[in-house]
Amino acid sequence: MEKGLVMRSTGSWYDVRDSQGHLWQCRLKGKFKIKGLKVTNPIAVGDKVLFDVEDETENTGIILDIEPREN
Repeated sequence: MEKGLVMRSTGSWYDVRDSQGHLWQCRLKGKFKIKGLKVTNPIAVGDKVLFDVEDETENTGIILDIEPREN
């Protein structure tokens, strides 16, 4: 599992930058969609997330958790 920062949100895909500066295209794991959240998109640009690499050749991953926001 890697930590990353959400740089851009386009529909159901998120560009996430890891600690080495590499950009990954990530999707949100299904548990957030069925969690009963009242927002349509629980992730905002600037959020810190934990993700797993899905396919290194295609630079894709799956967001597993969202860290608490800081002001």
